[in-house]
Amino acid sequence: MATFRARRSTARSWQTLWGDLVFSSEAGGPLHGTTVGKQFRDIVSKAGYPDLKYHHLRHGAASLMAAQGVPARLAMETLGHSQISTTMQIYTHVAPESLDLVAEKMEQAIWGVS
Repeated sequence: MATFRARRSTARSWQTLWGDLVFSSEAGGPLHGTTVGKQFRDIVSKAGYPDLKYHHLRHGAASLMAAQGVPARLAMETLGHSQISTTMQIYTHVAPESLDLVAEKMEQAIWGVS
């Protein structure tokens, strides 16, 4: 199994025949989706998690950014979406803990409980 790694040194070393690759194969070429997907499935399986698609990481990243208070516009740019509605309606999911916070805030507003 090939190991993929980020290249670190100078920006110039990131430039290859294929452009500015942050992650590349051991041969320095672009990563292929089927290879990355298979390796990801292997890792998920070995970790004992249920079937999880590589693309689900984008949803997780968006939700984590939202939970950490990252402005939606920055999350949109990071994920490469052209519209903020895509980021907020499709990729960002509300954590159950956030719903608890809403309930607490509503209780404080209605009953003055703190």
